[in-house]
Amino acid sequence: MKKLLLTVVVLVLLYPTVPWLLGRAIESRVTEITGDISQQAPYLTVVESHYKRGWYTSEQDVTIEALGGMTPGQAATAALASPTGQPVRFTIHNVIHHGLVCGATCIGLARIDSTPVFSDELRLSSRKSSAPRTP
Repeated sequence: MKKLLLTVVVLVLLYPTVPWLLGRAIESRVTEITGDISQQAPYLTVVESHYKRGWYTSEQDVTIEALGGMTPGQAATAALASPTGQPVRFTIHNVIHHGLVCGATCIGLARIDSTPVFSDELRLSSRKSSAPRTP
């Protein structure tokens, strides 16, 4: 009886502790990957990165600036340049599911669902460029 009670107590304490520890490890790994973006793609710069740790689900918002290291003349000729000639900024919102069970479709320690979030200026400029032109 004592062994069963001890096993239940250990499992009750271990179940929330493991996802918390996994969340900390995943946060350090995601932060490391975020720091490597500008090394792997020199035309991208991480402007902001906010990480909100949770027990079973964490969230991260990474704001990236494209063409930030280019001169205005280079940026104007590049495909990602905005109509104003300013560097393009966009945000990637990551929802990170971690823990002992991180969802029905998760095989592994974590799953990251990423969603791009574009500024109003960028959405308007993409609508204008994709609209059919009349002669």
